[in-house]
Amino acid sequence: MKKVCIVLALLLVAALVFGGVEWNQAKNLQNSLKTAQDEAKSIQGQLDAKVKELETAQADLTTRTQELTDNTTALETAKAEMEKQAADLQAQLTAELEEKTKQALEPVAQELENAKAELDQAKADLETVKNELEQAKAESEQLKADLATAQEELAEKTRALEENTSVLDTVKAELEQAKADLEAKIQEFTENSTAMDTVKAELENAKNELEQNVSALTSKAAAAADQIKLLTANYQGKTVILHSNDVHGKLDGYAYIAGLRNVLERAGANVVLVDAGDFSQGTIYVSVNKGAAGVDMMNTAGYDIVTLGNHEFDYGYAQLMENLQNAKFQAICANVLLRENGESILPGHCIYDNGAVKIGFFGLETPETATKVNPGLIQEIDFTTFDRLYENAQAQVDALKEEGADLVVGLWHLGVDAESAANGYRSVDVLAKVNGVDFVIDGHSHTVMTQGENGEPIQSTGTQFEYIGVVVIDNETKTIEKNTLVKTEGLPKDSTTEEAAKSIMEAIDAEYSSPFATSTVDFNGDRAPGNRTQETNLGDLITDAMVWCVVDGGSIEEADLKKVVGITNGGGIRAALAAGNISMKDINTVLPFGNTVAMIRVTGNELLEALEASTFCTPDAIGGFPQTSGIVWTLDTTKPYDKGDLYVVNGKESTYYGPKSIQRVSIESVNGEPFDPEAEYIVVTNNFCAAGGDTYAVFYRAYEAGNGFDTSIAMDVALVDYIRAQLNSAITAEPQGGRLTIK
Repeated sequence: MKKVCIVLALLLVAALVFGGVEWNQAKNLQNSLKTAQDEAKSIQGQLDAKVKELETAQADLTTRTQELTDNTTALETAKAEMEKQAADLQAQLTAELEEKTKQALEPVAQELENAKAELDQAKADLETVKNELEQAKAESEQLKADLATAQEELAEKTRALEENTSVLDTVKAELEQAKADLEAKIQEFTENSTAMDTVKAELENAKNELEQNVSALTSKAAAAADQIKLLTANYQGKTVILHSNDVHGKLDGYAYIAGLRNVLERAGANVVLVDAGDFSQGTIYVSVNKGAAGVDMMNTAGYDIVTLGNHEFDYGYAQLMENLQNAKFQAICANVLLRENGESILPGHCIYDNGAVKIGFFGLETPETATKVNPGLIQEIDFTTFDRLYENAQAQVDALKEEGADLVVGLWHLGVDAESAANGYRSVDVLAKVNGVDFVIDGHSHTVMTQGENGEPIQSTGTQFEYIGVVVIDNETKTIEKNTLVKTEGLPKDSTTEEAAKSIMEAIDAEYSSPFATSTVDFNGDRAPGNRTQETNLGDLITDAMVWCVVDGGSIEEADLKKVVGITNGGGIRAALAAGNISMKDINTVLPFGNTVAMIRVTGNELLEALEASTFCTPDAIGGFPQTSGIVWTLDTTKPYDKGDLYVVNGKESTYYGPKSIQRVSIESVNGEPFDPEAEYIVVTNNFCAAGGDTYAVFYRAYEAGNGFDTSIAMDVALVDYIRAQLNSAITAEPQGGRLTIK
C-alpha cells in the first residue's frame, strides 16, 4: 500500500514538472492520494484488530489447553482414588469373608477336635484292651472265646448306635417339617382372620348402606305421602302461600312451583307465589345474563311478590334495577336506602288481597350485603343496621296493620347463620325485637326448617328448590292453619314454565358446555366444612391460578416474585369441580360473580390483620374465610378474637369489626422465605376483596391509597388459562396443600 502511495506521488510530481496536467487534475490526484492513504490506515487498523483477535484466541486456546491439562490431572487423580477405594473395598470384603468363614468353620473345627479327642481315647482304650489280651494269652481258650463274644456284642451296639443316630436325624427332619406346617397354618389362620375382618367390614358397610337406603326410602315414602296428602286435599276457602328462597339459578325448578300452584288452584285454593331472594346468581344460566334470566323465569312461573337477597346486587345496583324493570311481580324491600335521600329503593311492603283475606308482606335484606357484594358496585345505596333495622321492620308492621292487613308475613333474606348472630342480623334476632309478625318466610342461610330453633314461626326451604314452602291460611278465621315443606322431586310440572327454562338452558349449554380439560381430582366446593372454614384443594387451585396469571403476564418485577401471595374469599367459591371433563360452564358455576383479579401492596402487619379479621369466628363458617397461595400460616381457634372498632368501607359502616391485636393468626413463611411483618407484600386477590368486601377493609384502605390496581382479568378466565397453559388441560394431581394449620 505504501508503494502505491509513493508511485502516485511521483506521478503527481511528474505531472506538475512536465506541465502535461492541468492544476485541477493535480488537485484530484492529490485527493486520490489522500483517500488511498486513509484506506491504507483503515486496512492497517483492521489488520491490527485481527492480530489482537488472534492473540486473544491464542490466549483462550492456551487457557483451554491448561484447563484440559488440569481436568486430565483431576481425572487421573480421581482414577487413582477410585482404584485405591476399590482396593480398600476388596481388602475389606476379603477380611469380612475370612471372618465369616472363620465364624462358620469354628463349630466344625470344634467338633473335629472333640472327635479327635474321642478317637485318641478310643486308641488308648484299644491299647489297654490289647495289653489285657496279651496278658490273657496265657489264659484258657474259653477266655478268648468270651473276648470274641464281647467284641461281637460291641460291634452290635455300635451298629445300633448308628441306627439310632439315623433315627434321630429322621425325627429332626420330621420336627422341622412339622414346624413348617405349623407356621403355614398360622399364616393361613392370619389370612383367614384378615379376610374375616374384611368380610365383617364389608358386611358392616352393607348394613350401613342398607340402613341409609331404608332411611332414604322411608323419607321418600314420607315425602310421597306428604305430596299425596297435599295434592289431594280440598282447599276450598283456603289461601295458600307457596314460597321459595335461594333458588340460585336453578331455572328448571320453577316448573315445579308453578305446577303445584296449578294443582292447588284446581282444588279451590287462592295461591300466592313469593320468593325470599337470591334468584340472580348461582349457575351459569343466570350469571352470563347478570340475573335477567331469573326475573324472566319468575315472570313465566307467575310469582306475585319477591324480596331481594344479597346476590341480587352481585352485578351492581344499576343492573338490578334494570332487571327489575322487566318484572311482572311486586318487588319489596324496606331496609335498602338511596344514599342521596334516604328513601327506600323499592316499596317496603305490600298487601295481597284476594277478597277473602288481606296478607301483608314486608321485605328485609341482610345488612351483610354491604360487605358481601363488591362495595364499588353499590355506592349509591345504604343498608339499615343494628337497632335501625329493628325500627325499620317495626314501622313496616305498624303500617301494614294500619292499612288493614289481617296477617303480617315477613319476607326476609336474613337467615340463621352463626356468623350473623354477633350483630343481631338473623331472622330469629329480628323477630325477637319486632312485635306483630305472624309468620316469617326466610332465606340466606340455606336452612331447611319449618320453625326456628326455639319454635319461632319461621320457615325456609333450603336452596335450589330442594323443597317448596307451603303456608295454608283459613280465609274464614284469617289464621294460619298449617305450614310445611314439600319435597320437589315427583311434583307435577307446569309445561309452559318447563319449556321456558329449557329454552334458556339449552342455548347456554350449547355455548359453554364443550370440555376444554380433564381432571382426575374431585375439588371441594362445600361451604362448611369446606371453603368457609378451612383450606380446600379448590381454594388452592384458584389462588394458584390467580397468582400465576399476574406473574406469567409480567405484572410482577422479578425482584418481587418472592413477595407475591394469593388470597380469595371462600364465600366466592360456589360449587365443586368434579373429576372428569371440565367445561367453561363448570368453571363459571364455581366462580359465577364475574369478579376480576386485582393486586394490592400491603405490609406484613396488614396481611396479618386481613387474615385475623377474616377468621374471627372460625371454626364457624364465614364467607370471608381466606383461601391462600404462597403463605404457610397457622390459625389458633382456641384463642379469642380481640374485637376492635367497626370497619368503615367507602364511607359506610361494615358489619364486621377489625382486630385490636393479632391473637389467632401467625405466618410462618411466604414462598419459602421467613415472614417479615415490616416488609411489603403483593397480594393477588379479587376486586371484591380489594374493594373491602367481606372482612377485607384493610385491602380497601391500601387500594384507595393508590397501592393497587385491577388487572381486568376475569377470575374464571384466569382459572381456565391456568389449567390450559400450566396444567396442559389435564389435572392429574392435587395442588400442593399444607398451607394452613388450624388448632
